[in-house]
Amino acid sequence: MQQPLAYLNGELVPADQAVLPVYDAGIVQGATVSETLRTFHHELFRLEEHLDRFTNSLATVGFDIGLETEALAGICRDLVAHNTVSLDTENDLGLVIFATAGPYATYSGQPADRFDAGPTLCAHSFPLPFHLWHTMQAEGLHLVTPSVQQLPAACVDPSTKH
Repeated sequence: MQQPLAYLNGELVPADQAVLPVYDAGIVQGATVSETLRTFHHELFRLEEHLDRFTNSLATVGFDIGLETEALAGICRDLVAHNTVSLDTENDLGLVIFATAGPYATYSGQPADRFDAGPTLCAHSFPLPFHLWHTMQAEGLHLVTPSVQQLPAACVDPSTKH
């Protein structure tokens, strides 16, 4: 079986080696923008729409990942092409793209004036666990609509995924 790859800060690496430092702002402060999408028949579903939402959210929080949307789309397609090789045609992938504010100088133990790091960018995939959803797909699911309203738009821009 071919080992799955992940994208981390400009490199395709084995997925189990895609690690963040414990002082990354995404870990210690929750400063993260993420987007999750999936494949159907090993093709990414509505990739452009997902990437538009991701890049709009990045702009809203001020993360500059240094990539154009088309380059990011290419990374996503390359990951899926590689990581679906070991899947049979009945299975598909979930794909997570996330960016953090990057390593946080204060928590790194390094002097801030010698610490030059931008946002962290990562994309990784996982086989969709259809077996976990079988009963819900076959029998449906009971839902309740809560009476609690969303946060006001003045507090959190509703176009930003949160």
